[in-house]
Amino acid sequence: MKTAKYSAYSLKTLLLKYKMATMEELKNCLNTNINMTVLRKLKELTYITSYSHSGKYYTLQAIAKFNNDGLWSFNDVHFSKYDTLVNTIEEFVNQSSHGYSRNELEDILHVKVQEQLHQLFKIKKIHREKIDPYYVYFSSDSNVYRKQRLLRQEKIESITRGVATDCCKNSWSSCIISVSSPNSGETGECSETNPLLFNGLENGREDFPSNLEKTPLNVRK
Repeated sequence: MKTAKYSAYSLKTLLLKYKMATMEELKNCLNTNINMTVLRKLKELTYITSYSHSGKYYTLQAIAKFNNDGLWSFNDVHFSKYDTLVNTIEEFVNQSSHGYSRNELEDILHVKVQEQLHQLFKIKKIHREKIDPYYVYFSSDSNVYRKQRLLRQEKIESITRGVATDCCKNSWSSCIISVSSPNSGETGECSETNPLLFNGLENGREDFPSNLEKTPLNVRK
C-alpha cells in the first residue's frame, strides 16, 4: 500500500504544539516548497488565518479560544471566527447595537481598519453617516440601521448628560466658569448662555471630554 507523501497529521501536530504557524513553517513541516501542497493538506483540517499581520499566520479552529465577540489573540496575533478582517468588520457593524466609529473598531480589533471600512462602504455592505466629528458605520439593512441610529443617539445624549453632571459636581460653584478666548473674557453658566460649552454638549461629541480638558478654563470661586 502506497504511503501518502504529505500528511495533514504532521501539520496538525505542529499547530497543536505551537498554536499557530506561518506558511514557511508549514512548508518546512511537510518538506515542500509549494504553497498549494500545504493548502491542500490544511483543507483536510478546520483551519483559519489571522486577520492581523496580513493573514500571515495559520491555526486550527479547535485551538482558537474565541471570546464572546468571536475573537482570539495569541502572542499579539489576532484571529476571528469570521476569518478575514473585512468579514469581521462587516459582521461587527451589522451585529452592533449602535454602530461603530473607526476608532471604536480599532480599539476592539487592535488593527487599523480604515481601508477595509472604505472598501465595505464602497460596495454598500455597510452604511456610513457623519455624526460630528466622526463617521459612524451602521448596517446596510434599513431596519437594523434605524435601531442602531436611535441607540447611538441615546448613547451620545447619555455621555453629554454625564459630562454636564460631572461639570457641576466638581466643586464648580453654581457651575460658573470663565472661558478664555481671544475675543471674549465673558463668564457664563453651563447652559445656553455659554455657547462654546453648551454647543459642545448639545452636539453630543464623543471626544468632548478631551476637548474640554484642552480648553483654558478658570474656575471663578
